[in-house]
Amino acid sequence: MKKNNSRIILTILIVMVFTAVILVSVYAHPVPYPPSPTCSPLKTPTPGPIPSNWKDTGAGGTSGTFTSSGGLDSHNGRTAAGNDDQDPSVRIYNGEGWVEHPVYFQPTALEWSNVEEHVLYASDNINNMVLFTPDPGLNIGAWLPIGHPGSGLGEFINPNGIFSHQSGDFYVVDTGNNRVQYFDGMTWNILATPQDAIYMVDICIHNDVIYITDYIGNCIWYRGLADITWLRLADITYLWSPSYLDINNQGEIFVLSRVHSTDGFMKNIVKYSGGIFSSYVTTGSGPAYIGNNASSEEIGINDHDRLFYRDPMTGIIYKELCDINKIPAFNLNGTMFPLLPAQTDVFLNVGSDIDIINIIAYKSCPFSSIGGDGVFPLDFGENLFPVTCTAETGLPREYTVHVTRELSDNALLSDISINSVTIDGFSPDIFTYTDISYSYDHLSRILTAVAQDENATVLGTGTIELNVGENIVIITVIAQNTINIQPYVLNITGEAEEPSSSPTPSPSPTPTPTPTPTPTPTPTPSPSPSLTPSPSPSVSPSPSPTGSVEPSPTPEPSATPESTKTPDPTASASISPTPPPVNPSLQPSTLQPSPTPIDAGLVKYRDWRNILIILALGIGGGALGYVGVAMIRKSIKKKGKRPDKD
Repeated sequence: MKKNNSRIILTILIVMVFTAVILVSVYAHPVPYPPSPTCSPLKTPTPGPIPSNWKDTGAGGTSGTFTSSGGLDSHNGRTAAGNDDQDPSVRIYNGEGWVEHPVYFQPTALEWSNVEEHVLYASDNINNMVLFTPDPGLNIGAWLPIGHPGSGLGEFINPNGIFSHQSGDFYVVDTGNNRVQYFDGMTWNILATPQDAIYMVDICIHNDVIYITDYIGNCIWYRGLADITWLRLADITYLWSPSYLDINNQGEIFVLSRVHSTDGFMKNIVKYSGGIFSSYVTTGSGPAYIGNNASSEEIGINDHDRLFYRDPMTGIIYKELCDINKIPAFNLNGTMFPLLPAQTDVFLNVGSDIDIINIIAYKSCPFSSIGGDGVFPLDFGENLFPVTCTAETGLPREYTVHVTRELSDNALLSDISINSVTIDGFSPDIFTYTDISYSYDHLSRILTAVAQDENATVLGTGTIELNVGENIVIITVIAQNTINIQPYVLNITGEAEEPSSSPTPSPSPTPTPTPTPTPTPTPTPSPSPSLTPSPSPSVSPSPSPTGSVEPSPTPEPSATPESTKTPDPTASASISPTPPPVNPSLQPSTLQPSPTPIDAGLVKYRDWRNILIILALGIGGGALGYVGVAMIRKSIKKKGKRPDKD
């Protein structure tokens, strides 16, 4: 009996521990489930957004429109859409239209990889295949099958929705086998699905919560990845035959469904946010409307929470306009400048040698437009470049790029010229020049200098007057920054005037011919003394007995023949010989003029220094003469006194 009681107690304890473990496992990892909606009676659906927020993307391709469903997904600025008509293709939206890439299968759903760039997955519910391509060019031969027809692992019947998780797992809704398979990179696995699910179509995972649409069950199943219990999201007005769905970054669910209203079952795109269902795109034609036919068309959310959807009535894919107008970063001359969310100004300092700026702006939304980027010249100092990012809705946002170019420190010359001729041996980095000379008659020169930097200041140029001998000329270059200053020194020699080729005439006495033997002339009595001065005898040439006159020194041009002094009345009579003959070539009228002689033409003074010397000598001579006269007078006085002493 005691043993039985012990066994009963032990059994009860084991059951209690097991129950506690189950409870802890359930409540220790809460899942952020969406709030359960209130299932209200039949009501009129809430209207969707206004049509101006939507855009016709243009069909593109050869067929002109998307003739049937074929998948739709957008990621990293690339949107892919499938077309499963007789000429199947996958088309990529480039912001203006669609570029077509033929494929050899019938695309049903498309999904970009969240892990590997350019990898695109596709399902084909006609051929019961799952494929992928790593080729960014989407060449037809680059598609590889990873799922085949059948019911085993990695086999599919009527595969539909697909989803790529950031963990690297890839999920596929295997509708015909009423299950979900996922590929972990190595093998295919079966995901535990709701037992009550009837016809699963699409799958999406957000914040580790799985959402699966049930087309016939009229609901959305959801649970946490780590949970085993599925919950049901349903509404008798908004969820009828839900097919494809997607979820934005805020956790809002968009699902293609029929809405049960007083007008009947109308196809809508339904939005579920904060526990409330509403119609986001209603039945109609054109942007912001969707045709009310039986086709099940896929929808997609791009990276900026904007919706794409295909209208089966028009065969056109419509896109919700993006109102994002932000620039997250600039590239300035190869340097990245990330911006804070509210930042609109960016600053860059460059050296004086940088004369251009290359502005590249990166946009958050691929459908926004940038104005004001490109390559621009730079002035010294601050340069302002406005850049505008305009959202797809037309909303602009202004940015300003501030580029400050330092003032130039260049204080070098590119040329030094005198009278437009570059000086010999000039080089910008040679600052002293000595071998420069000019003749006396070219001492006035025009000096020019050209700075390497047009913003530098050059001083010391223009017309220069050179003296005979050494002349120091300094050219000063002041850089734009006023800090760097460079002098260039020119040592220019002005050469003295060269002497003329013929000797300079100098004063000389009246030339006298060399005497030759002649008969003694008969003396002629001189005239009686008279107070009236007699005229000077005229000089006329007289040939010598030999018929020539011996050359004599050239007389000073301005000199005249010395006149005969006026006879002293007290002088005795004397006999004056006949003046000697003079060579006609030595007449004053034939001589060139010269400066007026000083002191009867005996001395010629050329400059003030000689004049000063002469004045000094004259004064000194006068002083000596005065002293001499004084001494003589004193001596005479002494001699006159001596007889008195005797």
